[in-house]
Amino acid sequence: MPRIRKLSGVEEEFERAKLESSLRRAGAAEQVAREIASRLSVREGMSTSELRSQVLSELRTKDAAAAERYERTRCCAAQASAEVPQGVVRLHPETLKRLEVQPGATLELEHAGRRRMLRAEGSSAISSRELHIHNDVLSSLGASAGAKLALRRL
Repeated sequence: MPRIRKLSGVEEEFERAKLESSLRRAGAAEQVAREIASRLSVREGMSTSELRSQVLSELRTKDAAAAERYERTRCCAAQASAEVPQGVVRLHPETLKRLEVQPGATLELEHAGRRRMLRAEGSSAISSRELHIHNDVLSSLGASAGAKLALRRL
């Protein structure tokens, strides 16, 4: 399998199963997710942005609602902090920009089928691949520090 370049610059092997799972979480049927993942033309060194664009193009022809949901979602590693007020998620300004939201917007966080609505705040002290939330919010999602949470604009 070819290696793809993540936003952080790190390269990792492309995993078809990981993409299929992501498409399923966006609401695509299993057969549609499998078909899209197998039809993609993934090349060595391709960026995740390019891959995401290809996926969206394919998904729009199969399931417009799933495509919209896929487009509005990013995954970030969760970090717990007692300093972040409950009801708030702190994100790097670049993450807010990629999600096309302003500080103060309501975002949905999801982990293992559990969801919470939180108000977005920006902080450049946070990595662009992380989100910071209150310890109790992280627990209520059934997640621990470092877990990947789906972050979705509404």
